[in-house]
Amino acid sequence: MEKATRIKLKDRTLENDIKFKGFLSYRYVKIIAWALLIIVQIGMVFKLDIKLNPADQTKFGFIVDIANFISDLPLPLFLLGNFALILQRKDNWRNLLLFYGGAALGMYCIANFVVLHFGFQTIKTLNPEFNFMDSANSFGLILVSLGKSGSAFNIFIDLFLCSLMYFFLNYTPEGGFKSNKKKIAFRLLSFLPIIYEIVSLLVRLFNLLNMMDLPFFFFFLLPSKPPMMFLAVTILIFLLKYSSHRQSKKLGKTQEEIENHNKTNAHSLRFSITTSIVFATVAILDIAIALGSYVGMMFASESGNFDAIFGISVISQLGFGYCGSLLLIVPIVMLFSYTKKHTNPKIDLFIPLFGIGLILIVYIEGIFQILLANVQKLIELLKTFLESKGS
Repeated sequence: MEKATRIKLKDRTLENDIKFKGFLSYRYVKIIAWALLIIVQIGMVFKLDIKLNPADQTKFGFIVDIANFISDLPLPLFLLGNFALILQRKDNWRNLLLFYGGAALGMYCIANFVVLHFGFQTIKTLNPEFNFMDSANSFGLILVSLGKSGSAFNIFIDLFLCSLMYFFLNYTPEGGFKSNKKKIAFRLLSFLPIIYEIVSLLVRLFNLLNMMDLPFFFFFLLPSKPPMMFLAVTILIFLLKYSSHRQSKKLGKTQEEIENHNKTNAHSLRFSITTSIVFATVAILDIAIALGSYVGMMFASESGNFDAIFGISVISQLGFGYCGSLLLIVPIVMLFSYTKKHTNPKIDLFIPLFGIGLILIVYIEGIFQILLANVQKLIELLKTFLESKGS
């Protein structure tokens, strides 16, 4: 008796689809991402407290460590949820870009307001002659010194950049592009977020090498996630585009056939497997780059005047060596299905509002408690700082 040929996942249709379907929908993945993001912000507040009062390290240090470890997990989880929404709702591009662009701008304005209203006004009260740019650079230096915690504030810039890249690669107007040249030009705009990321990385590097100042109002415009995390998402986005192009051009499938295949459990599983492989590979590569850099710097320091400790600090503050946590996402990805829908999508509107509200409460209440507990120490530190600037 002849053995039945097993149908490959890429050849499945709605008629011969597989039964396996992940139970985590876009909504559950986004709730997990918001929960992790709130924990990260709590960690940043405690990091600020420890900076002012090092004795609190023994009490709250473990919270900061946990927050640092999971700080890179929300971004890919948010993007997984977005991917599902885009495929389920083809008209979701505008809302997605408006939300993340608006959220990034909103958080940027809030961050600048807090620094200007509380920090700058306090310094001006203590020393009226202290100018704005000196204080702007000083606050930027404080934020950079917080390392990973200081960079975790505005994740919405990362989400906006990644969503924008995906938009330029995949969006097609209702009437199509009028010419092939216009289509190519539009697709090439997908490199703008990549350029932004590279320039931001160079700005951080020059600042760490004391080659340029980084005022706080520029700091809040920088992406918050490690460069290898952005690389993982970029690879995934371009792989998805290549897969769609291959089905259309090389396999001769129509747009309707491609869209029908994208609705199958088989394609959802393929997406989960591909995403898991990309995340795991980049995580291992990031660890290898960090370890290789550390070992190379140690050897260089033994044979010359190179400061290995400073070099390792620069590599760490640039964000290399922190993507190992991506391995934790693999089980979530394998249980995720972008085809899973919910009967009441209006609930999705309240989840980000609730999340942003909790983040604001964390910062407002957290900073208020820090000020109450360390008011005398803050005044002494500010006086010392102003005296050193004035001398």
